[in-house]
Amino acid sequence: MSGTITTLSNLSKITIEITLGELVDRITILEVKRENIKDMDKLRHVEKDLGSLSLILGSIRYYDGCRMAHVEVPDQLRHELYDINSDLWDTLDAQRKIAYDVTGQKFIDCSMRVFELNDRRFEVKSQISAIVDSTAPTEQKEYV
Repeated sequence: MSGTITTLSNLSKITIEITLGELVDRITILEVKRENIKDMDKLRHVEKDLGSLSLILGSIRYYDGCRMAHVEVPDQLRHELYDINSDLWDTLDAQRKIAYDVTGQKFIDCSMRVFELNDRRFEVKSQISAIVDSTAPTEQKEYV
C-alpha cells in the first residue's frame, strides 16, 4: 500500500464550515478569555485568534433578497452570548474549585447552572445563525 498520510502535525490550518452563531460564539469566548487569562503568552494567542475571527466576521456578506449585504449581528444577541459565556467561565471556575466535593450542594448547583447556560447559549447561537440562510452544519441537541 503506497500513499501519503497527512497527520495533524503536518497541517497549519483546518478549514470547516460553521454557522454564523458558532462564529460569534467563538469570538465572545475569546473576548472572555482575553479578560480572564493573565499569562501573556496565552494572551498573545487569544488576541491573534480573536483578530482573525473578527476579520472573518467583518467580511461576511450574504444576499438579502435584493443585494449583497454585510452581516449585522444585533448587539443585544452578541452581548447576551458574551454574558452567557462569561457566566459559564465563572461557573466552571467555581465548579473546578469544588470538584472533589461531588456530593455537595454547591457542586450540584454549579452543574445545574452549566446546563441552563448551555441551553440558553444554544438558543442565542441559533437566533444569530437565523440572520443568514446558512447551509453550514447546524448544532443539534437532544437530552434524555
